[in-house]
Amino acid sequence: MIKLTDKVEKDLKEFMEFTLKSEFGEEANPGVSEKCEIVLKQPVTKDLCYDFRKIRQRVLCRAWELIEKEKIPFRDAIRKSWREIKEECARISAVI
Repeated sequence: MIKLTDKVEKDLKEFMEFTLKSEFGEEANPGVSEKCEIVLKQPVTKDLCYDFRKIRQRVLCRAWELIEKEKIPFRDAIRKSWREIKEECARISAVI
């Protein structure tokens, strides 16, 4: 397992904020954005599971939600978000 330094974790968090900002075309703001809320309300489908951008968008939105609600570090939020989406995709026979 890779151990992230505080600087790397900070850089990753800034990258995530930048990615969400560029993806949604809005300023990064505290809390989960309205667009992320919409993304997270959408059902998990095979299309989502196999779409490179859609699945990463959902993972980042979920990670941001976890950071805000559970106050967990970025790296833990990303891991948990990927674990959740992999389980959800597996349930609909879309193994990733």
